[in-house]
Amino acid sequence: MSREHKRWATVRPSHSWVRLALLLFVLFLTNVCSLSQSEARDGDCESAEACFQRAASFADEQPDQVALLVERFRHVQEAYPGTLWARRAGFRIGWALLEREPDRAIDYLRGARKDFPVLEDYVLLKLGQALGRVGSFHESALAFEASLESSASSALRNDTSYEAGFAWFENGQCQPAIAYLEQATARDPDSPSAPRALSLLADCAGRLQEVNLAQHALGELWRRHPESPEAQAMERAAQSGQANARLWEPSSEDYYERGRTWYYSARFEAAIRDLQKFLAGQPHGPNYEQGFFRLGMAHVRLKQYPQAADVFRRLLENPSEYAGKAAVWLAKVYLRRDQG
Repeated sequence: MSREHKRWATVRPSHSWVRLALLLFVLFLTNVCSLSQSEARDGDCESAEACFQRAASFADEQPDQVALLVERFRHVQEAYPGTLWARRAGFRIGWALLEREPDRAIDYLRGARKDFPVLEDYVLLKLGQALGRVGSFHESALAFEASLESSASSALRNDTSYEAGFAWFENGQCQPAIAYLEQATARDPDSPSAPRALSLLADCAGRLQEVNLAQHALGELWRRHPESPEAQAMERAAQSGQANARLWEPSSEDYYERGRTWYYSARFEAAIRDLQKFLAGQPHGPNYEQGFFRLGMAHVRLKQYPQAADVFRRLLENPSEYAGKAAVWLAKVYLRRDQG
C-alpha cells in the first residue's frame, strides 16, 4: 500500500466522526425547533373552554409546576377576559398559589367568592387558609365563620370548624376557639387535625379554669391519639415532672381504651403493655374478659404462642362470653405450635 493511500486510510475515520457529530447536531436543532413550535401551538386555543381545559389538564398532570400552571391560567384570562372560563382560571390561580404565595392567592380567592357564590363554602375555606398563612388570623377566623354560615349541610363543615378553632386560638381568643374545637372533635374525632385540636382545647380550657373540659381533652388525646406528636409531648412533660404538666391521670379504663387503640393500629407490643396495666388495676371490671381476650390476640399477632396459650387457658377457667372464642384460639395456638 502506498504512503498516500495509508494517509487517507487513517484520515477518513476522523472525517466520519465529524460528519456524525454534525448530523447529531442538526437533529438536535430540529428537535428544539419542533418543540418550540409545539409550545407555540399550545398557546393557541380554539375556544375559551378548550384553553381552560388544556391548562387544567396540565395542572392535574404537573401540580408542582406552580409557575407554569399559573402562566397557563393567566393566558386564559388574557385571551378571553370576562368569560366564565376566565373567572374559573382566576379561581385555579388562587388555589395554585395558596401554599407557596398565599399573599398573591388572597386577591384571586376574593374574586372567586364573588364569581362563584354556589362554591362560597369552599372558596371561603381556601381564603381563610391563605389569610392564616400570612398571619391575618382574625380575618382568617371570620372567613371560616362565614364559610360555616354559608351552608349548614356543607361536606367541608368539619374541616372548617377545625380551621376556625385554630384561627381563633392563634388570634388569642380562647372562648370562640373552644366552641369550634369542641364541635369539630365531637363530629370528627378521628380527623388528622384532632390531636392538635385536643391539645389546644386543653390549653384554652386550662387558661379559663375549665378543669373538667381540660381533663376531658387530655384524656381523649391520650386514649385516641397516642402516636401523635401532641400526645408524646404531653407524656414527656408529665415524665419530666413539670408543674401542672398533667391536669389528668389515666385510670385503668383509660389503659384499656388506649390498649385498644394500639391494637387496632397494629402496635401490638404497646397494646400488650397497656392491657396488662388495665388487667392489673381492674381484675374483675366490666371490660375484664374482653381486655383479657384482646391481650391474648395481641400475643398471637406477635407469634408469641406460649403467652397467648396461657391467656386463653385462664379465660377458660371462668364462664364468660369470650370462653368460646378463647377455646377456638387456644386450639389454633396449639396447632401453630405443633401441639394439636
